[in-house]
Amino acid sequence: MDFGGIILAGGKSVRMGTDKGLLKIGSKTLTEISYETIEPFIKECLIVSNNPDNQVFGCKTVPDLIKNIGPLGGLFTGLTLSNFEYNLVIGCDTPFIGTELFAKIVNQAIGNEVIVAKENNFIHPLSGMYRKTILPKIKVQIEQNTYKMMHLISNTTIKTCFIECNPKTNFANINTKEIFESALLNLENIWHKH
Repeated sequence: MDFGGIILAGGKSVRMGTDKGLLKIGSKTLTEISYETIEPFIKECLIVSNNPDNQVFGCKTVPDLIKNIGPLGGLFTGLTLSNFEYNLVIGCDTPFIGTELFAKIVNQAIGNEVIVAKENNFIHPLSGMYRKTILPKIKVQIEQNTYKMMHLISNTTIKTCFIECNPKTNFANINTKEIFESALLNLENIWHKH
């Protein structure tokens, strides 16, 4: 089974004050790190970003088809434009997840429409797999002005699977300068790339 990849990098980054996807850890941007996390499992990758500078070699950057509705809009754009039925989705602001989670997700893909990470009872909707078959349900949700990802995840008409995460999986969300600076200082403790 072939997978597409969708990197959600189009947020306003209001709290950060700059485009999160272009921040660097070492020599790589957060978007590049996200790509490397899912790259072993995908055939093609889309970066959903309203900033054309948010690029990774070999990936296509596309703007939101519907602007200003958050991650749901990015997911809608990615699934609409993807050439693949099954798509791995990752947010650019969670650079420490590592590939192990996505290996598990790929192994569970058959028979599911949505697979998302679960850490104890906390669900991470932007780390997972989404099938194109859910696009009509996303459209209905958007038409109802309901933009929360958790509303989509809790839709009982969608076949959803939750992957319990390894305790070492780090979902640290880089959304403020303080968190980013702290992450840089603690890289050795928080990065479980392999």
